[in-house]
Amino acid sequence: MSRKNLLHTTIPIKTLTTLALIFLFSTSLFSQSKKEKKKIFAQAEVYYLYEEYDLANQLYLLLEDETNFNIKYKVGVCYLNIDGEKEKSIPYLESASRHVSYSANPTKFNELTAPLDAYFFLAKS
Repeated sequence: MSRKNLLHTTIPIKTLTTLALIFLFSTSLFSQSKKEKKKIFAQAEVYYLYEEYDLANQLYLLLEDETNFNIKYKVGVCYLNIDGEKEKSIPYLESASRHVSYSANPTKFNELTAPLDAYFFLAKS
């Protein structure tokens, strides 16, 4: 086997090994990230429960994404209850009210749909 052929066979193996390590490392980072997000959500829920809406909202905003309408609902309710921030609640509650579910449990971290209360708070805003 010539040196040229040997070189070509080792490059793909190194590449595959590198890709496998990157995949494993990124999976571990995702798990850590999810664990951190759960902690943030739990702390935000405590603030929300004790009506510390300004503190809860700061944490919910860290968790916001386009597919989580439960978080949009929570952000909207927080803005609604913070003095001088009522106007900011409208787009969040409008978005959340388009994705409601009777069975939504807004206290669960994995919940993606908003509860029916989104309609009430939207009307209140």
